Amino acid sequence: MIKATLDEVLRYRNEEVIRRFLQTWDMPREEAEDLFQETKKWLWLNAYLTKPGERPPGLAITFPLRLLDEMWHTFILDTLDYTQFCEQYFGFFIHHKPTTQEELDALDATRQRDPGELRAETEAEFRKQYELIYEHLGPETLSKWYSDYLELYTDEYLESSWRWSFSPHDQSAPMRLRLTPPRQDSEDLGMPSAHVA
Repeated sequence: MIKATLDEVLRYRNEEVIRRFLQTWDMPREEAEDLFQETKKWLWLNAYLTKPGERPPGLAITFPLRLLDEMWHTFILDTLDYTQFCEQYFGFFIHHKPTTQEELDALDATRQRDPGELRAETEAEFRKQYELIYEHLGPETLSKWYSDYLELYTDEYLESSWRWSFSPHDQSAPMRLRLTPPRQDSEDLGMPSAHVA
C-alpha cells in the first residue's frame, strides 16, 4: 500500500525539475508546470497499482504521453530528489523501464506473423490502460492524455520546442557544430577547440 493519496502527491513541488525541463523544452512555464502535475499523476498511478519490486500491471508510456516521459526523465535525473519523492510518497522507488530491443523484436515478429493478432493484443492493452486511468484518475485525465496531448504534442511541436543542439529532432546540429584545429592556447592540453557555425 502506498503512503500518499493522489492529492498529497499533487501538492509536491520541485522548482528545479521545472527549471531544467524548460532549459530543454521551449514552452510556457505554465505548460511545464502542468506537465509536471500530470507526470506526478502517472507516477502515483504506477505506485498505486504496483507491488514493491514489481512492474506496474498494464501501464506503458504510449505515443501521446511522450512529454510526460520527458518530464519523468528530467525528474529522475536528480536521483536524490526523485528517490526521496518516491520514498516519501510511495514507500518504494518507481523504476523507469524502457522497452527493450528483445520486446521490440517480439512485437515485430508477431506483426510479421499475424498483424491481426498484434492489433488485437495492442487494442486490449490500450483498453486496459484506458480503463485504469479512467477508474483511478478520472475521465478528464484520460481525455487530456489521449485526446488533447495527441493533438498538441505532434512531431512538429516536439521538433520546434526542443532547445538543445544535440536534439534527436534537430538534423541540422552536425552542420552547425564542428571541431576545428587546436588553437595555440589549447595545444598544450592536446584538446581540439569547438567551433559553432
